Amino acid sequence: KIVPKEVYFQPAYPNPFNPITMLKFTVPVEMNVEIMVYDMMGRLVSEVTNDIYIAGEHTVPWDASSHSSGIYVVNMLIGEQNYNQKIMLIK
Repeated sequence: KIVPKEVYFQPAYPNPFNPITMLKFTVPVEMNVEIMVYDMMGRLVSEVTNDIYIAGEHTVPWDASSHSSGIYVVNMLIGEQNYNQKIMLIK
């Protein structure tokens, strides 16, 4: 098993999406990972995960079927590291 040397947040796939996109990330050691989705007004619309993950690659789905079309910002917080990416929901 290959253990990554650093945290990596891969681009969401598919993007644009309808209604599910996959959020993939890697962690080098066991870490707490918090992934939140915000609308363009900065309002929290979904807490995708807030859990401890073992070292390696992980994929978590975000099902946006209850949300309206538009651009959202995915925020991933791991320790002191903060990552953001824009995703587009098209219904």
